[in-house]
Amino acid sequence: MSGVNLLVQVAIQDMRINASIYWITECIDFKRSQKIKKASNSTASSSSSSISPERIQEIANYVFNAYLHADLSLLKPRPLIPYPSAAHLPLDQCLFTDHDPTTAESCNKCVFGQFSGGIILQVNAIEYIHKDYLKLIQACEVAGATGAFTFDAKGKHSSLGGMIALELSDGLASIRAIMREWITGITMDMKMGSKIRIRDVNFVRGALELTPTNTIFLGGEVSSLCHHNLSRQVPQVNSRSSSSSSSSSNSSANNSTSDINDS
Repeated sequence: MSGVNLLVQVAIQDMRINASIYWITECIDFKRSQKIKKASNSTASSSSSSISPERIQEIANYVFNAYLHADLSLLKPRPLIPYPSAAHLPLDQCLFTDHDPTTAESCNKCVFGQFSGGIILQVNAIEYIHKDYLKLIQACEVAGATGAFTFDAKGKHSSLGGMIALELSDGLASIRAIMREWITGITMDMKMGSKIRIRDVNFVRGALELTPTNTIFLGGEVSSLCHHNLSRQVPQVNSRSSSSSSSSSNSSANNSTSDINDS
């Protein structure tokens, strides 16, 4: 691994990009090759040893943007969602804390923001739960428990509407999530394959409870998922997707880099 690649890897460490080292290296090399071509055309020259911190951050941001537009199932990620299924998890627990070894290499809790902290999951499906169905859920609430916030079909707060449910994936397994409060960017017309960053999320009655405090919408999309999910709804049971083939990482790197405009 070159010194530049190592510097970029350090820069993206806190971004929590969960992909194979091969895919990350492919993205870095692709971005660097574009810069080299531009430099040669303008007869400019620069050595890898004198690369600026700004250039390092530029490449890191490119890799992050490519990740937002990649299908996580093709990147050979490490498992983040507890195996074998979230349906078998104990009720009423907090998941994806930065002290959890499945979400961080160290016990140091980093800042939770657009580019750091928590874990990144992919939105594979979205469903609008009608208020009549909500009544069934509320009937199962523990006595004295607070009912869920409700939303209209566009994701705006509504006392008479329903609720948005998501199927989230780490690329290997999927888990159901319920949006308890309005979160900027998460609506019924959001792009499938969009990524969200979550941390310290309560897992209650088989679903993650998303709030503005524990969830950040990152954006992105996966075109193949957008077409596949035109008529798809969130499944009621969490499931584990099949593993990707050995050539998936290289294919995803090529697809994701072609979707991103060179900055």
